[in-house]
Amino acid sequence: MTKKIHPLLTVLFIVVAASSAQAQELPVLEGPYLGQEPPGEEAELFAPGFISTEHHEFSCCLSPDGREFYFTRRIPGRDLNRILVTRLEESGWTEPQPAPMAGVSGGFEPTLSPDGKRLYFQATELDPHLGPSMDVWYTERTSAGWNGPTKMRDPFTPGKAMYVTETSNGTIYTTDISQGPGTERLVLSRPADGNYSEYEPLPSPVNSPSGEIYPFIAPDESYIVFTSLGREGGRAAGLYVSFRSKQGAWSEPAHVATGQPNSTMPWVSPDGKYLFFTSNSGSLNGDIYWVDAAVFKKLRPENLE
Repeated sequence: MTKKIHPLLTVLFIVVAASSAQAQELPVLEGPYLGQEPPGEEAELFAPGFISTEHHEFSCCLSPDGREFYFTRRIPGRDLNRILVTRLEESGWTEPQPAPMAGVSGGFEPTLSPDGKRLYFQATELDPHLGPSMDVWYTERTSAGWNGPTKMRDPFTPGKAMYVTETSNGTIYTTDISQGPGTERLVLSRPADGNYSEYEPLPSPVNSPSGEIYPFIAPDESYIVFTSLGREGGRAAGLYVSFRSKQGAWSEPAHVATGQPNSTMPWVSPDGKYLFFTSNSGSLNGDIYWVDAAVFKKLRPENLE
């Protein structure tokens, strides 16, 4: 007598089989930078089929030792972001898995401090008095791994900051979103008495009426790469770089030609060799690219002192 298989079991089998097949199809990656051939001054998709897939991936960072790569992926079929991490082990780079510290309603936009001991990220939490609030959180590396996530205090919360990067001396550069959409600007906040100082807006010509977001600050504060929302007569979102003189003045921002549409969320590798960024070709259709850092470093003004 032939037994009938319940239709739901058949569907479950197909899903599991498909998931297994997808896992088996992941390429085996070994060596630095996930075994990818270094790019030149033409941006290339980073780790296609492994990091950059048919899903929505954005915002990434690499640990100082080059053995951990963090990025955000929108969970397919769900309106939820998740920070994933892949690590270099003896057998190669591990399959990207949810980062253990990013369990606060789904984390996104991870950034590492220059020493790799603190990881910042965004997460949305329901405040009983204010409603949903997108805040900056961090977790610190211990001998046992990352500890539990901690929400940053003033001036970053509630809902006042987006995309944190840190200098070697602990100064934080971020996007001030405290006044709502259309008022974004780049600011810095310095360590002060166990907390941080009030925002100091970056001066013109870095900030402009166009709106600036997503800063990456060099650890020594010698340059900043950021996203501008409409400089140069209505250009779509793109990357710009400004260099800092010894006297603290910022140069006129120069457009970084990546060759990709809507380039945003810059991150420079800890060795300073490569610029990583997200290219959004449409709504929830982002991929992670990388390019030789020469594309922006050659834009440094020759007469900058």
